[in-house]
Amino acid sequence: AHRSLDRLLEAFDSPLPVRRVAAQEEFLRRGPTVAPALRKALSKTTLSEGRQTWATWTLGRIAERDPAGDAWFERQAADPKASLNLRLQSVRIVAHRRAARPASEALPVVIESLLTNREPRLRFEAIQALGRVPTVSARSAVPALLEALAHEADPTVFYAGWQTLRVLQDPGALRPLLADARPGVRRAALLALLEDHALPEADVRRHSTDADPAVKAIANQWIEKATGEGPSLMVRGRPVSGTSANQNTASDLGAEPKDL
Repeated sequence: AHRSLDRLLEAFDSPLPVRRVAAQEEFLRRGPTVAPALRKALSKTTLSEGRQTWATWTLGRIAERDPAGDAWFERQAADPKASLNLRLQSVRIVAHRRAARPASEALPVVIESLLTNREPRLRFEAIQALGRVPTVSARSAVPALLEALAHEADPTVFYAGWQTLRVLQDPGALRPLLADARPGVRRAALLALLEDHALPEADVRRHSTDADPAVKAIANQWIEKATGEGPSLMVRGRPVSGTSANQNTASDLGAEPKDL
């Protein structure tokens, strides 16, 4: 039977995944003609978070190469009056749609702009988006990412940031950042290089006296783990003194956050 759009939207609140999936597939089958109805539904503040999420992603999967659709999601992601959930889903969809385009296309401006948003969950999603879009376009945001890392106080966001920096920049581009005037940038570069075993012990030792306590602590912990110097450390419930330097990564040093 031909179900009304309202009935299809109601199915997004069903506790049964099969009904939510079936409703989404029916929307997708009908195609761009249902996009206005989905946008109208998403403008309502009374939607449950579940219905809003399903409706947003359904709309995001319709006409994925349509610039007008891209612009709509970019506006939602940037709109401080939109619900946080709609903004978060919109950032993910912007990245999802951009990932399907040629690598030469520019990075959506909203991704870079959200790297310094006041809301940590939006900053986190913007950083994650850099890892989802083609690397060529994401690299254009490296200066903005470095500036964000210089001031990032949330440990989960900082972790996501240096891991993304590690993906976007090779060791040759990361090493000069160890001399950056911004402590947060030096810390991110050090963690990224240590994660990939791309820094000789002598270079790590040079940072064991860094003016920034966090950078200094990372370098000294790495040295203690790699050489057995200093007191034994306990990381993730196992002894680490005497561990081979080749097995010593930044994540082992407690750089990985406990919870997202």
